[in-house]
Amino acid sequence: SGGDGGLVLLAASALLEFNGHVDTSAPQGKLGELHLSADSIDVGAGGLAAAALAAGVGDVTIYATQTVSVDLEGSVLDLGDNSLSVNVVGDAGGGAGLAFLQLNADDTIRTTGTITITVRDEGVNGDALIDIAGRLEAEREQPLPIPDSPPGNGNDIALVSQNGRIRLRDSARLRASDGDEGGLVLLHADGSGDS
Repeated sequence: SGGDGGLVLLAASALLEFNGHVDTSAPQGKLGELHLSADSIDVGAGGLAAAALAAGVGDVTIYATQTVSVDLEGSVLDLGDNSLSVNVVGDAGGGAGLAFLQLNADDTIRTTGTITITVRDEGVNGDALIDIAGRLEAEREQPLPIPDSPPGNGNDIALVSQNGRIRLRDSARLRASDGDEGGLVLLHADGSGDS
């Protein structure tokens, strides 16, 4: 007998630092989730330790009301089979804006699950930004599926900027694949007149 993995929530009003290990696995059930929540979140030195995220077992969801900034100092955040979901939702209100920022061109975020990044400005200014400088990789190397088995999940990347924009720098690379077949890369931005 056994159930599904649980939900671990770490939340702070302003600054969230995490350098621990979370295992939400369930030997006979579905994998659980790690949720991290704060106004602004830095992934890398001085915030969420990339090694702690990579060592965890369970899908990772990051919630912020201002900014999620990733600076891995030229290294790889390999989440294994865990999916990554980032949600930045709030009202920029003429302030600094709402953003997901991948700062370093040499940084890679990798998973064999999915990567979903959503930034939504609920105000009237339309100041949401997704800015990608490095690599996002959702890849799965797997043998041919067993006949009559359902397809696996994963291998998709979705970047959604609601009431804002998406900027892919010259160094940005998005890769979604499932062995020999391509995955889905979705880019959607609806707002903000500047580029």
